[in-house]
Amino acid sequence: MSNIPLSISEELQQLQSEASFHASKVEAEIGQLRSALAAKEQEALGKYEMLLEEVQNAFQESEEYFEQWKKAEATNEDLLAKHSALSQEKDALDCRISTLFSEREALDARLATLSADHSALASQAEADTTRFREELQARQVESLQKYEMLLGEVQKAFQESEEYFEQWKKTESLLPPFSLECEKIALGEQRNIGPHRSWDITFHQVSLLGRRWAQLDLRLVEHHGNAGILIFEGPGPSPALHRWNPNGEEGGRRFLLVVPQDHTSQTLLASVPASDLVFLRDATSKIIQEAAIQDLPHAHSLLWLQVARRLLQHFNEVPSRIYYDAVKTSVLSKPNGQPALRFELVNAYYAGKVLPSLPLVWKTSESKIHMESSTGNAGPLLAWPSSESGEPAAEVVFDLEDAPLARKTWSNWLKQDQRLVSFLIKEFPNFLHHFFEQHPESPLSQATLQKQARQLSLTLTRITAGKRPGIWRRIFRK
Repeated sequence: MSNIPLSISEELQQLQSEASFHASKVEAEIGQLRSALAAKEQEALGKYEMLLEEVQNAFQESEEYFEQWKKAEATNEDLLAKHSALSQEKDALDCRISTLFSEREALDARLATLSADHSALASQAEADTTRFREELQARQVESLQKYEMLLGEVQKAFQESEEYFEQWKKTESLLPPFSLECEKIALGEQRNIGPHRSWDITFHQVSLLGRRWAQLDLRLVEHHGNAGILIFEGPGPSPALHRWNPNGEEGGRRFLLVVPQDHTSQTLLASVPASDLVFLRDATSKIIQEAAIQDLPHAHSLLWLQVARRLLQHFNEVPSRIYYDAVKTSVLSKPNGQPALRFELVNAYYAGKVLPSLPLVWKTSESKIHMESSTGNAGPLLAWPSSESGEPAAEVVFDLEDAPLARKTWSNWLKQDQRLVSFLIKEFPNFLHHFFEQHPESPLSQATLQKQARQLSLTLTRITAGKRPGIWRRIFRK
């Protein structure tokens, strides 16, 4: 009973006291009725016996009078009158006795009713007590279960936060290399009042893919639960992003707010060059790394780490395609009168991988695509082959004219490599557009090459449709 709330315990005690009071009252009334009934019975029996004795004596006297009447007719009328009076008195006594018996039966019925009421009250009080006890026990068990569940969730959340925090400390050296570098990151003021929460962050001496900034002021934000990043316009002439479209101003400084879950930001991210996407991704990763390294004591810092992780996940989930800053084009040779076009993607970005240069050669007369490797480094494919000396192969040729060979080559690639090649071929019309912008005096036919580029994409779709994963894909999948 120590776990039952005080108000309910007092209510139970009050109900028990009332039940005991009513029971005592009923028992007292029953005792009084029984005593009154016994007294009335004794009185009635005494009167009855006395009257019976009187009647017997009267009858005896009447017999004597009758005998005397026989003997003395003169006294006969007096005896008959007395006999009649005694008979009437007897009838009155019989009627009184009947009334007493009726009252006794009524008292017995009243006693039975009171006994039934007492039993009903006792049963109701016992049932109410049992029900209240069961309800209180059920509430207590439910409250304890909720408390244990919430306690477990809180402990789990703290444990996950500590594990996450320790994991960032231990795996600092294992983090993938950043294209964005900076000498110092200053974590500033946090504004933790919703629905617009923010955290000021300043990057000092920043460099990214050949570009430099002395200082960049950023702000990690959360608007109505949606993570985003705000980039202020710097003092220099070069903004942080190539695709600089400011959408706000604060204190006379323009800024660009990017919230990946917002439709406007999604449109922006779908069309940005590679270095802009790399900047957003690496800046967010740097914030996560710096916040974990500094071991901030503030309780909100762990929540901001989760916001930054969500933001990084959104940047990693941008529309899957090949991103690049620019395309350098040239004509290598013209075998049999047909050109071999070279496209070099500058700062190419695909599936989290940044390539400063991604060169391709398209031999239009043979429908062959040559993917070249950098000096001493593997090419853009994850499963890039090696030469006999163990060095990365100089190039990988994808021959779409030889359908069986193309299918075999395709099936041996990883799925990520297949998607990269597919995206590259689909970009050929855009590459050609850049080619003719850079070589306006070229005698080549733009319409013919565009048609060949579209046909190349259709050939790839026809060759690769419905094919099973090859050996490389099966090995890496395991």
